[in-house]
Amino acid sequence: MGNMAIPIPRLADKAPADSAWEEVAALIALIPQVNVAPPFQEKDADWRGYIYWQEFSNRLLREVGADFYAQYPDDPRCWTWLQATLKREPQYLNLNQGWLAQRDPTIRPPIDDDQRSAWLRNYAELSDACIAADSAPEKFRVELWTRKLQRMIEVEAWARAQNKPFDFARVDFDQVGAGLDELGRKFPASGNEHIRIATKYFFRYALEYAPEVGAKWRTILLGNDNGLIREIAASIDHVARLKTNPMVLRFTAVDGREVDLEKLRGKVVLIDFWAATWCGACKVQKPLMKDVYGKYHAQGFEIIGIACEMKESDRQYLLDYVNANGMPWPQFFDGKSMRNEYTLRYGFTGIPQYFLLDQRGLLAAHTSSSQGLRNLEAVVRRHLGLAPLHPGDEYKQLGIKADQPD
Repeated sequence: MGNMAIPIPRLADKAPADSAWEEVAALIALIPQVNVAPPFQEKDADWRGYIYWQEFSNRLLREVGADFYAQYPDDPRCWTWLQATLKREPQYLNLNQGWLAQRDPTIRPPIDDDQRSAWLRNYAELSDACIAADSAPEKFRVELWTRKLQRMIEVEAWARAQNKPFDFARVDFDQVGAGLDELGRKFPASGNEHIRIATKYFFRYALEYAPEVGAKWRTILLGNDNGLIREIAASIDHVARLKTNPMVLRFTAVDGREVDLEKLRGKVVLIDFWAATWCGACKVQKPLMKDVYGKYHAQGFEIIGIACEMKESDRQYLLDYVNANGMPWPQFFDGKSMRNEYTLRYGFTGIPQYFLLDQRGLLAAHTSSSQGLRNLEAVVRRHLGLAPLHPGDEYKQLGIKADQPD
């Protein structure tokens, strides 16, 4: 531990497993489930003091638990300890500097990169051991497995999020896809939400940065033993097929209008998956949609809403809302919220989502809440065959790739 101000107590080399575990269990019960993350200088001295105490405590739990694992690697309680460490993440700050920083706010304790790297290596080994251990809880094994797969991508994704240089070409998407396939075959009955998150995370980046690899694994995972992985792969496949097969959409709108996409061939159509009662991000986009609709509806631009409302009793609220907010386009509504047939078919777990269909009824663009309706007017003009708004400007693609999940 090197820089710690207080020595960490060690377990006796030959302590019985139960006695040794009592010490680990006592620390788990005592130490709050808090992840430590800098910076701290925005807080007062009392808060910084708490943070450094928490940092020390989190590391203490790791050290004592690691001793227990070293002595009793076959004891299933090792995995109880490992799971507890995930909710108590230290940053490996220099604690000697940390104590001084409580009295001198100009001191910014450095991170001990060597100790942090050593733990990450140790954690990777422990994680692999837990994944392979039949004595470990299935739920935790699945969580660790999916975390491992996501880490293969996260280094580059995190760099992009921080506006740092990144290169997704360094990510072995084939290895991640194979890992998901193996995970599904190992736990065919698991419906663990971590599987859903990891599978969507994989497709999100693979289809954008390694489209051929992503498409390959989309096909392979359609036959996976795990129903959740199959479901997600199928939803990705459904969206991808919209680029070559016209979208089919027929329903009676909430106001009684009959809607059939086949009858709208020759028009450019925006499909808006949204909700009025609980989706703030949806409301942000409505003024732009209304503006573009007003300018280009007469020239062949249509909007169709898929209202992902919470319950059947929201029907009148929806009618009142669209009338009050000047939204004249038709709305699909069945009171099934995010479990309606269209969100299920395309695997949406978040809204808003937008499909832009060209005059042939094919998917020209798919964007979501994280991108918004960038360049909507320019893209609509392009597909209507109109000149750019500003001569010499190039049309920009709306949002993300058409077969990328969200």
